[in-house]
Amino acid sequence: MANFLLKAPDALFTSCTQAQALQVLGWLKALGVKQEYLFPRVLCPCPAILLQDIPSQLQPIVAHLTSLGLEPQHVMRMTCVHPELLLISVESQLQPLVSYLEGLGCSTCQVARLLQEVPQALGGRPPQALFGARVEALRELGVDGQELRQV
Repeated sequence: MANFLLKAPDALFTSCTQAQALQVLGWLKALGVKQEYLFPRVLCPCPAILLQDIPSQLQPIVAHLTSLGLEPQHVMRMTCVHPELLLISVESQLQPLVSYLEGLGCSTCQVARLLQEVPQALGGRPPQALFGARVEALRELGVDGQELRQV
């Protein structure tokens, strides 16, 4: 509980209504997050999720991830591992990362698998900053595009 209180943004206590929080809780349950995981794995590490608007913030993230081929249960598991996933912006974080990886030659399926295995890749850093130096180092070592996509 202390972790939740310390991590919670002030807006959670000043502008979030009980109805809004209950809607988000219901949405998370509908996504498939089990009751026993809601607090310890999702809300305690990332209480700001309760401030998110379902139609304009949460649903577009899930819709974009499922459009890549991820099943809703995969998105649910990703949420339990890395709940900050639900705070990202589709336009400024998710789409640029997908475009960057596709630009490296990754298929949509490979992008989906990477995001499923490493949801932390959807953090706040731009894709070039996250992968650029590593990709260049691998290329300098002689790793070609085909091998790079397998990595």
